[in-house]
Amino acid sequence: KTYDDEYARGPPSGECRFNLAWALIRSKARAQIATGVSLMRVLYDERFSDRDCLYYMALGEFRLDNLAASRAHLKQLLDISPTCREAISLLDIVDDKITEDGLIGLGLVGALVAALCSLGIGFAMRRDA
Repeated sequence: KTYDDEYARGPPSGECRFNLAWALIRSKARAQIATGVSLMRVLYDERFSDRDCLYYMALGEFRLDNLAASRAHLKQLLDISPTCREAISLLDIVDDKITEDGLIGLGLVGALVAALCSLGIGFAMRRDA
């Protein structure tokens, strides 16, 4: 509502656009989260608030399962503000998720290889018989 009110009077302020982007990133709808990340990117490019924009872009990308993008934003934020506890905590969560996804991927590949080997052995035994 505040955004619409400001937009009706002219270009919305950076703070108003930031609040809208923040609300969209906290949404449950993926399309709204993506829109929020895009708005936050524009604000970041305008140098509105580097630290806050980077953090919320990272959070939005994490919520969209774009782990590499989330991690990149967090690394960039930690270059600016190395003691930012929120960024450090979120980076730990992102890294854990990347590790977890990697292990699941390895497990799936291992299962696929085992299944293909079993099929190959089965066909070889059938052909010999």
